[in-house]
Amino acid sequence: MELDDQRVFELAMVENLQREDLNAIDKAVAFREYLSRYGGTQEELAGKLGLDRSTVSNLIRLLELPEDVQFAVRDNEITQGHARALLGLPDAESRIAACRRVIAERLSVRQTEALVATGVPTPAKTRVRKDPAHGPAVKAPHLVELEQQLHQRFGTSVLIRSRTPEKGQIIIDYNNQEEFERVSAMIRG
Repeated sequence: MELDDQRVFELAMVENLQREDLNAIDKAVAFREYLSRYGGTQEELAGKLGLDRSTVSNLIRLLELPEDVQFAVRDNEITQGHARALLGLPDAESRIAACRRVIAERLSVRQTEALVATGVPTPAKTRVRKDPAHGPAVKAPHLVELEQQLHQRFGTSVLIRSRTPEKGQIIIDYNNQEEFERVSAMIRG
């Protein structure tokens, strides 16, 4: 078969869409790349791929999410449904805060939609964690303060998760290789 570059790209996308391990963000990137390279509408692309136009549109909209949230989708920490619900929040900061809460509390998509409808506290406000023994509890003020101090020191998002009074995690986000190297250097001293 003789195929031009556009047709080869289309066939590769169809094949990749059938893979189970391809996540929503990777699909969205491929759709956006195709449209920017070859033009056309989302509806035309959907027709070529045998998809509904709304499916293509919803996937491409996920690229409006902050990188932190996109990484959560890629790492299967949240689903495409969770991510789509987070698009209902007004800014990157609230979307990231809500995403962290969804992950920490293992919220369902329906619970995430309800969270978005009622609004999400920004990182500077009180944060909630799930305490299996006593239900939701307010994160200790000293941990919120430490998160803010580490955020200022590293210039990136920091999350502290307490599992027990003695155990937990400190999660330091980075958005690119340069930021990773800068934060690593600061940790090493």
